[in-house]
Amino acid sequence: MDSIRRGNELRGRFVFLFVFCTNLVFAQEAPRWVTRQAAVYPPDKYLTGTGEGRTEEEARIRALAQISRFFQTTVNDTQGLFYSYRETLPGPEEKISTSQQSVVTSEADFFGVRFAETYFEKNGTARSLAYIDREEAPEVYDLRIAACLTQVSEILNRYENSPHPMAAIKRLQAARESAVLAETLAGIAVLINPGAADHYRGITAILPRVDAAIDASRVRLTAGVSINDERFRSLAHYAAEAVKNEGFAITGNGGVYTLEIIVTPNESKTANNFIVQPEIAAVFKTADGSPVASWYKAYAAVRHPHSTDAAVSRVLHTIEHNFNAEFPLELHKAIGGLR
Repeated sequence: MDSIRRGNELRGRFVFLFVFCTNLVFAQEAPRWVTRQAAVYPPDKYLTGTGEGRTEEEARIRALAQISRFFQTTVNDTQGLFYSYRETLPGPEEKISTSQQSVVTSEADFFGVRFAETYFEKNGTARSLAYIDREEAPEVYDLRIAACLTQVSEILNRYENSPHPMAAIKRLQAARESAVLAETLAGIAVLINPGAADHYRGITAILPRVDAAIDASRVRLTAGVSINDERFRSLAHYAAEAVKNEGFAITGNGGVYTLEIIVTPNESKTANNFIVQPEIAAVFKTADGSPVASWYKAYAAVRHPHSTDAAVSRVLHTIEHNFNAEFPLELHKAIGGLR
């Protein structure tokens, strides 16, 4: 009996201790930010957001979502901004400066957000406060902006006067996105800390320079179109239209790019018919002869009793239809996005 009584007493003490400890965990004293947020994080010094959830992580995500709404006057999609920035970072094989070596793994890290001590209410609900220190914000954003501007500078140095405008435009368009991103980040930094406006004033000069380089490259988008068989001259017209639709100016000779249409008619004659069995090849290439886009099709033999020219006329409509339906798509697939 004594042993049973002692066992019951021990169990009673254990239950008491468990309940007491549990109450200690969930009845912790609320951090000052819960009861006096404005005093601990005055609005003139901090930008804040709060969130609740079943877990600390859930509460922090909601606090971050709330603080992100502050940026929506400047940025509609803060997550999109974060991922745009990630794309400006150098690849693993590229040399990077010390300022760019910090790994940005989350939106919170990207925006310079910190979290106060999480508070757990008696019912287990987690409450979190996210904040940005307005005075420290310029330092955080300077790192992000520097990464964008480094990419812009490297691309401009390499492609601003490139003799290969197609490659230049695509790279300069990437530089443009980074320049826009740098301006956006500077705008956010000033939104957080208006006193930093002068610090970022020069950034607005970067985008016009990139746009000027893109415009200069577009001027150099010239192409000459040639065909080796005048009976198929209509194909040259369709080809020129396709090239113009991609942003090129058509020149008689001396274009930076050339579009060559090569017709192999494969003519033959029997006792009763003239025969053609055409093969059509179109190649768009750079000044050094490197192919950019190509199209090829071979046709079955076509017969006509009067002449090979008449046989060509019989199959020409089909060739025109195929070429006009297929070649522009191949061209756009290879070089689209230059406009």
